[in-house]
Amino acid sequence: MEKRKTLENVGNSLLRPTGALLGITLLAGTVAAAERGFPEEPQQVMVERSDDSPEFAGPEVIIPTIPNSVPYIEQEEAVATSIVTEPAPTTTLPLELPQNPTAPVAPPVVTTVPVTAPAPVPAALVLDQSTSDCPIGWSKASEDVCYTKQAGFHVVQVDASDQAVSICPAYTSEPGRLGRLDSAAQRLESAVAINSSFFYDNGRALGPLACAGQWLSQDTFPQIVFAYYNDGAVTLQPTEQALQADVTRVRFAVSGSHALVQGGQVQQDFGKDNQDGVLYKPHARTAIGMNESSQLYMAVTEAGNKVTMPEMAQFMGSLGVREALNLDGGGSSQMHVQNQNLVDRAENERAISTGLFVIPTR
Repeated sequence: MEKRKTLENVGNSLLRPTGALLGITLLAGTVAAAERGFPEEPQQVMVERSDDSPEFAGPEVIIPTIPNSVPYIEQEEAVATSIVTEPAPTTTLPLELPQNPTAPVAPPVVTTVPVTAPAPVPAALVLDQSTSDCPIGWSKASEDVCYTKQAGFHVVQVDASDQAVSICPAYTSEPGRLGRLDSAAQRLESAVAINSSFFYDNGRALGPLACAGQWLSQDTFPQIVFAYYNDGAVTLQPTEQALQADVTRVRFAVSGSHALVQGGQVQQDFGKDNQDGVLYKPHARTAIGMNESSQLYMAVTEAGNKVTMPEMAQFMGSLGVREALNLDGGGSSQMHVQNQNLVDRAENERAISTGLFVIPTR
């Protein structure tokens, strides 16, 4: 009989005694709401955050929970806006993957990305360029993942409606600790992992997160929430509205700062910038998007490439997505495929709060 791997048994394998708890722990509870990005409330102050955030070095390194949480909103040399909250309660909550019997079967994908010769990729990444399962000019990185490198971006494509994969956000360590994405990707045996939501300096994520019909975080910090439902629907909603959704219908949900593409329209006006120019100055960036056939695109700027927010939106629009969201960026931007770090920051990989993982369930 075929055995299907689930987040529950993957999570249980992480919780075996190894000197310290290294499992992916899910967050429940809320954190007081505040303005995203550039608030003007008088009680908030600007706090400098260097690019040298502590890295996850194993069980010995513990980043304690800080009662007065500072939202860590990173874009290169980030300036984050602080709010004062009480720490939310946490709970370890292994999840069963959604069976999703009503998910639509995706038709063949037709991409609008201009076709160019495949770009070179890291030598350790084994690609199959003979398959017809991927868009023209793309390669097969695994049974469920197509990959390309173009215009200074690493991009993967995954069929989100496919029951052979689970796509879910998860903490890289425990809430209250930051962890390395590569370590979490290896322990979850994921085919793809990228950095996900912005986060407080105590390691908790900003905004809602959901996986397999359950909330991982119900934090109320104002963000934009990308949610994919069991029936194939996709929404981009503000935090307050997203938290009113029936979470039992949600396959996965992540939070980010700005909608890049909405209803098929590429966004270009992102409002007033802050003093660090996180919107209209070039930075490393991470984004996700989905087309009408439930094809999920995950894009990260390659090492040395930096783009503005409008440029990131234009690139996501070129992939033919109908909805796209900007995730945490700067030093947090990371992508792992086949456990290979494609952004070439292995020795300096930033410890982060959460990742978005594509996990085979065959």
